[in-house]
Amino acid sequence: MDPADLSRTMRRPEARALFDAAVPGLRRDCLRYLRRRVRHADVAEDLTQETRVRLMSYRENPDIESHTRLMYRIAQNLIIEFRRARGRRQAAQHVCLDDAGMLPAPLAPVEEVVEMRSTLVAVLARGLPGLPAKCRQAFELSRFDGLTYD
Repeated sequence: MDPADLSRTMRRPEARALFDAAVPGLRRDCLRYLRRRVRHADVAEDLTQETRVRLMSYRENPDIESHTRLMYRIAQNLIIEFRRARGRRQAAQHVCLDDAGMLPAPLAPVEEVVEMRSTLVAVLARGLPGLPAKCRQAFELSRFDGLTYD
């Protein structure tokens, strides 16, 4: 056996003990980090659980310098995976309006249109005479003749 391998094998129990001591305290920080990044509590909970599962695969590795940095790196990678998957789902649900064609707008019943127009004429007949002459003329030119105020 290579001396480096022997050294690693001898360090495994103490690395595992350090790992087991560090990991339970990381959950709260991981959850807070993920909640800020994904802004969905349920998704953050799921990603926190997945982070912990992936973190456990490093339990036997004696070369981990910082369990916290490793946890944040795993969480960041999961955020990237989540956003990519969300983008793929949104792209799959996308409907091109060119394919949908033009949808006709629903038409109001004729009686309703006639009633609305007569109400508008009555309102204008009562309101226009009360306006000053120049204001009334500008309104009539704008609304009835289609001219602008320029």
